[in-house]
Amino acid sequence: MPDTEEKILDVALKVLISEGYADATTHRIAQEANVTEMTLLQTFQSKENLFREARKKNPNEFLKYWDEAYKSMPPWDLDHPQPTFQALINTNIPGRVLDIGCGRGENAIMLAMNNYDVTGIDLAEAAISSAKAKTIERHVKVNFVVGNVLQMDHLFMEGEFDVVIDSGLFHAIMDEERHVFALQVWRVLKTGGKYFMLCFSDKELSEDGPIKLSKTEIEHTFTPFFKIIDIKDTTFDTRFDPSSRKAYLLSAVKN
Repeated sequence: MPDTEEKILDVALKVLISEGYADATTHRIAQEANVTEMTLLQTFQSKENLFREARKKNPNEFLKYWDEAYKSMPPWDLDHPQPTFQALINTNIPGRVLDIGCGRGENAIMLAMNNYDVTGIDLAEAAISSAKAKTIERHVKVNFVVGNVLQMDHLFMEGEFDVVIDSGLFHAIMDEERHVFALQVWRVLKTGGKYFMLCFSDKELSEDGPIKLSKTEIEHTFTPFFKIIDIKDTTFDTRFDPSSRKAYLLSAVKN
């Protein structure tokens, strides 16, 4: 890769970690990399592609992004559960539930307050610390743990959970990690266990936010491990745009 592209990628990752996705701009990245914004966009086509390549170049460094994000209020960090998962309460979710990428725990706490046995896992220690504090304030029990969902085999027994919920995690997983991700989810579920995944849809036209996924991409990732019941059009709440971002809700059962 030419030196200029290397420099742009290094700067992009630095800006992403310090500013967050929503506030990081191609203009600032171009300035710090000492290139024109036109050169940057001609090389990478979009901010999304730029950050995707920056993450691939140094995935371990990118992990710092999540803890930095939770030092403030990232766009996905709500003070209420995602409405899509709130609605799942009415579907009579059975047994033990694992919330992967649980953040500050609103979805997990909501389920626990409805008498479910819930565990939440997130990579960001700051998020888990906040989630634990919420359980004390709200007098509810949730087992929150810090961990990498790509390494859940080190944390949980095979077949430990009846349900896994995923609110906006899969669309942050890099392409080359998707197979491992799906296998890890499959492993922690009991046979016949259910997986519910909410992600940004390719029908969402806004340029900001994480990767937008197609139904084909979702099917390609999960069909080897799961029977797909439905991929339903829905919406994804953010702090800036409640119920306006187009999303998919995957409902699947472990083969």
